[in-house]
Amino acid sequence: MRSRVSILLLILIATSVTTLANHHAFSTYFDTQRPVRVTGTIVKVDWVNPAVFVHLQVPDGTPGQFVTWAFEGESANSMGGRGLNQSMLKAGDTVTLVGWMGIPGANLSETVGDPELAARVRAERAASIAQFEFADGRKIPVVSNVPLVQ
Repeated sequence: MRSRVSILLLILIATSVTTLANHHAFSTYFDTQRPVRVTGTIVKVDWVNPAVFVHLQVPDGTPGQFVTWAFEGESANSMGGRGLNQSMLKAGDTVTLVGWMGIPGANLSETVGDPELAARVRAERAASIAQFEFADGRKIPVVSNVPLVQ
């Protein structure tokens, strides 16, 4: 019985350490002095823990040219608790995301365990998600302090 408890305790500790290692300080990667509101087409959603990523394709101002953004949100569990689910975010849909710009030079991809996702995040413009705004007018905040952005 003692060995089972010991093994269970070791698994619990290992899981906790992995979760803590994958979580990061917000101010290391995002600038709270630079709020952003971006409207674009969803190209991919990574509905994973410890953080959901929504990848948006956004016109860059030059006809026919686009930039892809990697918006990092809270965990899939947290997003679900805020009323969002994966089926609400489909590739091809248009959505507006409100949040904060990534800090230039900060490597958000280092927080991602999956190599394929890390490569996408590294290649895209980084920002955080504070609120989803859907074409039908719904607004779903996923943090308590959504920035006011025009």
